[in-house]
Amino acid sequence: MACLTLHGFLIIFLTAAGWSERTRKVASYLQKNFQHQEKQKEADSVNLSQVSLGRTRKESARLFYEVLVLKTTNYVDVQQKDAYGDIAVRKLPKFDKAFGVDGHYN
Repeated sequence: MACLTLHGFLIIFLTAAGWSERTRKVASYLQKNFQHQEKQKEADSVNLSQVSLGRTRKESARLFYEVLVLKTTNYVDVQQKDAYGDIAVRKLPKFDKAFGVDGHYN
């Protein structure tokens, strides 16, 4: 990822696939959590509160933002049953195609 300042604005160039480095890191982190859930034969989704445990408020906000990026590009689906309730993140088929089962970016 490269950065450039133009007219006082920071411009971040995305990777060739269109994801920023931070989005790729979050996708990798989510993939590990999805794999753990599958090994435990638990639900096919992870809770955002679980994956953000031990993180600072700033890190949790960044994680939430990147989950929204993945949602808008149809890599994950999110559901929140109640206002202020936990958010369930479920991977979509496109997620495994772009971000293989082995946890490496394709």
